[in-house]
Amino acid sequence: MAPIRLSGKTDPKDSDYRTMFQEDWDRVAFSSAFRRLQGKTQVHPFPEKDYIHTRLTHSIETASVGRSLGYKAGQVLCQQCPELAGTLSAADVGVMVATGCLIHDIGNTPFGHSGEDTIQAWFRAWFEADPNRANRLGLSDCERADFTCFEGNAQGFRTVTRLQGSSDDF
Repeated sequence: MAPIRLSGKTDPKDSDYRTMFQEDWDRVAFSSAFRRLQGKTQVHPFPEKDYIHTRLTHSIETASVGRSLGYKAGQVLCQQCPELAGTLSAADVGVMVATGCLIHDIGNTPFGHSGEDTIQAWFRAWFEADPNRANRLGLSDCERADFTCFEGNAQGFRTVTRLQGSSDDF
């Protein structure tokens, strides 16, 4: 883990009672990207209940389990690596895992992996229909692959680290 943050802030304890990991949790919880999960359903083929399970609810439930598992893993990590004392706690690991769980669906398409397959197929056909299209658009091979090999987790990481912003102003 690096002490350098995307925002450039290195020691949040100077002005805040929260750890930098708790700040990340809060940043996700208040982000528009996370709130948009409310409008996306978590698809189950034969639901046993009659309520709609959204990806927001699913992510919160996943984060709850992740926090518990992360805390336990953090206890083991801290016991096996005493040099972490004072820099990382079991609670910190729990919050990191929980935050990862919160964001795990942010970049996913409607219809999950089937949606990814559809996006990939559409862009492959679109680029193949006009072989010079990527060049005219100024796209590198890597940028073109972002479309033709679209992957929801990579899109989520991009959303969280580049599009959503990393402001510490809340």
